[in-house]
Amino acid sequence: MNYVIGCVVTLLALAGWVSARYESDHAEVTARLARDSHVATTACGPIEYSEVGSGPAVLAIHGAGGGYPQMAEFGDTLAPAGFRVVAVSRFGYLRTPSPIHAGVKEQAAAHACLLDSLGIATAAVFGVSAGAPSSIRFCLDFPARCSALVLLVPAAFPPGTTTKDTTPPSPYMSFVLDHVLGSDFLIWTVTRVAPHMLIETVLATPIEVYRNADSSEQARALRIIQDIFPVSQRIEGLRIDARMAA
Repeated sequence: MNYVIGCVVTLLALAGWVSARYESDHAEVTARLARDSHVATTACGPIEYSEVGSGPAVLAIHGAGGGYPQMAEFGDTLAPAGFRVVAVSRFGYLRTPSPIHAGVKEQAAAHACLLDSLGIATAAVFGVSAGAPSSIRFCLDFPARCSALVLLVPAAFPPGTTTKDTTPPSPYMSFVLDHVLGSDFLIWTVTRVAPHMLIETVLATPIEVYRNADSSEQARALRIIQDIFPVSQRIEGLRIDARMAA
């Protein structure tokens, strides 16, 4: 009996510690996200962004699971080199709401609206992963405003690919989207005990590639994964990205 009571007390203490740690992390991250960004009032609606540096403008467009913080590391690199880096939160991410029509063309127009609100006539566009489609669309629809286009691991439809070559999200990906990514607590737990689950799904990176990378690249991947928390502020954006990718 004493053993059972001891186990119960230990489990309750552990649950209390986990709950307190989760609440503390949630409060700290939520406060930091609001502190480090601005929300512009634009012709396309409110758009969240962060800004660093001065000089020629670079519009940094994040990938799946991101928001403006995902591009902060690039901004920290580019700003000292003489660039003004504007990192945007796309539709459904953090404090940028999702409109009724949240297609790639509408997102590209929203990029132009943000530049308008900041008084930026032209910008180099840096699109990462699921941020690539709207980056490409922006440069196609507003060529005079796109001074350069840089794509990093773009989630794009390669020329010559046919519909039969594409595949819908796997059952594993669907499970992660529908269940794991629906809970801040679950995503907080997964990023600490099983980050490989998100590396393979959200980052679309084979786990062998992650394991074979050097320690600095592994640390960078983990930072990207940890930035998904709190996922409740990103879930609509992730669903938009999943539809687009499919």
